[in-house]
Amino acid sequence: MDQQQPLDDGQDRWITTQNILDLVRRHIRSIHEEFPNQVERFEHIAVEASEGKFSHVRVLGESASKALVSQIAEAVLDGALDNLTFVDLSPQSQLRSAVLRFITEHNIDNKTYLTVKRFFRNSSLWKGLLLLRGLLAHGILVYVLGQRRWRVDYGLDLKRSLLAVPYRAKVFETF
Repeated sequence: MDQQQPLDDGQDRWITTQNILDLVRRHIRSIHEEFPNQVERFEHIAVEASEGKFSHVRVLGESASKALVSQIAEAVLDGALDNLTFVDLSPQSQLRSAVLRFITEHNIDNKTYLTVKRFFRNSSLWKGLLLLRGLLAHGILVYVLGQRRWRVDYGLDLKRSLLAVPYRAKVFETF
């Protein structure tokens, strides 16, 4: 044990993850329409209208998972995340396609890795790119939305905290 230290990338790590979940919320309807048998989605009007709440969503198929990751990655590169902006990446640039492969494909070639690393290593975007790679390319987001389920109702309870807090006890399920 040593002294307490902040996690790599500090608060931006959590902001990026929350923004990615917001992108899931925005894109899941079109993914559900395209792959109705691969996405389980229950839309509650009260939840959709409330800030800080997220509808029940499960991504069950590989095609839907790939489409969701692709749409989120494209949205990120188009400027959907305020804390990770890629303003210099034109839609036809080789760097943009390298970054897209870097954040969406698990196995990338050395040239792609070196291109992205050389361009972003000394910038504030590098740790965010690594986080996006973990969430999208390594399947953490898809795993959370499809394989793991917690029977916990989280939400804002301003009487208890300014954070989302559990309403029920946590029960772990694997499907």
